[in-house]
Amino acid sequence: MNKIFGLILLLTCCSASLEVAPLAEAATVRLEPATITVKMGDEFDVSIMVDDVADLMGAEINVAFDPAKLEAGTISEGELLGRPTGATVAFLLATSTGNAGFAASRLGGNPTGVTGSGTIAVIHFKCLTNDPDSLLLIDPLPDLRNNNLGGIPVTGTSGTTITATHGTATALTIEPALGAITSGATISYTSVARDNVGSTWTVTAAFSSDDTWGTWTGSVYTAGRVGTWTVRGTNTATGLLVGTATVVVTHGTATGLTIEPTLGTVTSGAAISYTSAARDNAGNTWTVTAAFSCDDTLGTWTGSEYTAGMVGTWTVRGTDTATGLLVGTATVVVTHGTATGLTIEPTLGTVTSGAAIS
Repeated sequence: MNKIFGLILLLTCCSASLEVAPLAEAATVRLEPATITVKMGDEFDVSIMVDDVADLMGAEINVAFDPAKLEAGTISEGELLGRPTGATVAFLLATSTGNAGFAASRLGGNPTGVTGSGTIAVIHFKCLTNDPDSLLLIDPLPDLRNNNLGGIPVTGTSGTTITATHGTATALTIEPALGAITSGATISYTSVARDNVGSTWTVTAAFSSDDTWGTWTGSVYTAGRVGTWTVRGTNTATGLLVGTATVVVTHGTATGLTIEPTLGTVTSGAAISYTSAARDNAGNTWTVTAAFSCDDTLGTWTGSEYTAGMVGTWTVRGTDTATGLLVGTATVVVTHGTATGLTIEPTLGTVTSGAAIS
């Protein structure tokens, strides 16, 4: 901005000759307010103040800020250089990304500088985030000049600390919104509040689910029953905000195999069909394919269908074909079938006259 400031000073001095002045007394430059709390979307003004200055004719001041957090708007002239009321001031802007600056000077009709303290400019800002830490800094050191173009020393500067906060929470989001988990495994949930302008922040919630076999330890869910369930979170601070998420629970690792029917009764020659169901540690069951056998040596198998042979009580054995590791058993009782013939025993008997034979 030095070229702009030089141009203004030429205008200032167009009707007067310049003399080299001794070093002026020191001044301070600061931003006001020193601290401010805003919400995302809020607009606010920051004043650039010059304190304890003597014979101030012009100034170049630049304010640095984080453009990801703040947006600079208009820069307007303060009242300091216009004293007394009605004095003419040249005021030019020089802004760039992350910087808001200006150059200002009293014009030739005001041959003397201003002494005292006051506002030299006001910058309008907009808050773009709810990030809690943001600063406005005067950078580099301001260039203050007196009526003879002499530099006025600046003993110190101070900026503005901006604390961005959220508005009133109007909604609650549960994350993850869609979870997939096996029975017996765990998943952690977080609850995020949101205000009307879209600011979000983490809050504490009490969680529950319609999975009646599932359990909760704080925000950690241990899946129970297989199915699609709704996770519900309620903001503990107010008890008014509720958010939901969906969790899909699939069965865990199979730890056992059940053969159905567990006890069957069948007549010799008749058939009975068997099914095999795997189960996990939580008690979830699902149908699997098994290879079947039986210790009825006269019985036969067609897939999962058993045709009874020898009369007796036998053990049906099923082995999970996917792993070959899971085995389940059932009991079958075989009774005789319908009589189709009669045998007389002994078929040949020998007996003496007057003796008996059964």
